Amino acid sequence: MRRDLGPNPTKMEGIRIVVMCILCSTFYGIVHDLVTAHMCVQYFTVAHPWVFPSKEPVVMALIWGVLANWWVGLISGVLLALAARVGSRSGRTARQILPRLGHCSKSWASAPSSQVCWV
Repeated sequence: MRRDLGPNPTKMEGIRIVVMCILCSTFYGIVHDLVTAHMCVQYFTVAHPWVFPSKEPVVMALIWGVLANWWVGLISGVLLALAARVGSRSGRTARQILPRLGHCSKSWASAPSSQVCWV
């Protein structure tokens, strides 16, 4: 009898979902912070601790976009992976979840723009 010692597809799919959520969250954070850094660079120079020796808005937006958002993607990714892979309707793949995650990203992106328009 031959055993397959390759990776477990169920675990790998869950990991793909978590990584996808981390990447989406980080991408959103970078884009959001790029807009913020170009509108008001003092938000990063005054209101945030010093983490990198640069006062360039793009560099600060890239660093803070990653630092402030990767963990949100991790938490939401673990919850989403559990919801997609555990239970009677388990079997959702990262490829099936990605379009729905894209719709959520659109709503996240519209919230700051509506706040800017309101102000």
